Amino acid sequence: MPSGPAIVSANLQGYFEQAPGFVNQHVRMYVNGLPVAEGSFAGFNHYVLSGAATNVAAGTNTVTLSFLKDAGVYISEVLIESFDVSYPRRLEAAGNELTFIPGEPSAVSVRNFSSPDVRAFDVNAPLRPVWISGAAVDSPSGGLYRIAFDAAPATNRFLAVAGVRTPAFMDGVTPADLLSTTNRADI
Repeated sequence: MPSGPAIVSANLQGYFEQAPGFVNQHVRMYVNGLPVAEGSFAGFNHYVLSGAATNVAAGTNTVTLSFLKDAGVYISEVLIESFDVSYPRRLEAAGNELTFIPGEPSAVSVRNFSSPDVRAFDVNAPLRPVWISGAAVDSPSGGLYRIAFDAAPATNRFLAVAGVRTPAFMDGVTPADLLSTTNRADI
């Protein structure tokens, strides 16, 4: 796995307000037993607690939240909405495709394709994919292929895929004529 920590985020919602603006929610987050973040917030607010975890491993990991009661706080109630984890990974195709967001502008190289017929697309607007011209395909070793291209802007979603795909089924859509005088309620 590429170097760099995983970013673990807990999406929280305060469930009790002791007094308007009074900070009564205090939370500490652990990943696999090690502290990664701590924060406080007031009342009924939504709060995202995030931290960098260097000890995330492949397989099962444990996120623990500890709810602390500070001096002067008589009630602190927090709901857990969800957890998010993001982490660096190799740009390696699985099943002859990979969808990814690069995170920083750079030339990228996606490997592990079984065919030289590899193409790259900007799929940030999924209904209007943009083919990336000028991408280079080569076979550095082992009979597998890779594609290299400039992934900009770095916040967009990209798809690298080998082989031609055809849909299993297609059906046309007939536009509705809702203003027609023949339309009426079904009885």
